[in-house]
Amino acid sequence: MSIATLEETSRRWIVASDVKEAIKQARCTGISFEEAYVSGKVKRRSRKLDLSLDKTDLQTSSVAQLIPEDLRSFLESRKKLKYASSACEPGQVFLKKLSQLEMSFVRIEKDQSTGAPEYYDIPAISLTDECEGGYDPEFILLWLTEEKKYGTYDTDHGILWVFHDVTWLNIVKNPVAYLNAQWEVNSEVATLFDQFLNYRTMKES
Repeated sequence: MSIATLEETSRRWIVASDVKEAIKQARCTGISFEEAYVSGKVKRRSRKLDLSLDKTDLQTSSVAQLIPEDLRSFLESRKKLKYASSACEPGQVFLKKLSQLEMSFVRIEKDQSTGAPEYYDIPAISLTDECEGGYDPEFILLWLTEEKKYGTYDTDHGILWVFHDVTWLNIVKNPVAYLNAQWEVNSEVATLFDQFLNYRTMKES
């Protein structure tokens, strides 16, 4: 069965109609293919494949539907996080408008003990638009769409932290603790993503 074909002349990916329809039904804004193993052949790193949908499809698969309802209402009302900016490492941080939300990825290293670094991309939506502290505002606060967790991502060093059992109301009540999380050595609200995965695996087993 043909799933997707690379058109050599234009370098475009042509997707089977039933596959595209399945993507639309799942309300996805795109798709990525990771590594695959083929029987009888050596392991080969696959090419990352991103398939964007057209504007009509994007309206149907609104990114805003992927975030929690209380966060969506907060962004719709254009409210701001209230806190003393002097107590916050990135200063005053401004949230994105609901219409600015985009499906994206944060990249972290798989295993730092091996020779050649390998990475994997984790679907995420950045919630922060600007900040006054001179830092890159992207992903200072984020929503992990698959883990259904809030978190923060260090774009300079590729480190992802997850906030355990945190609602948007928790963040609104105490923004500084979460906005400062990636700059604190022992944050009380954040856990490294790999540690979070290990905790979740033990909890489910």
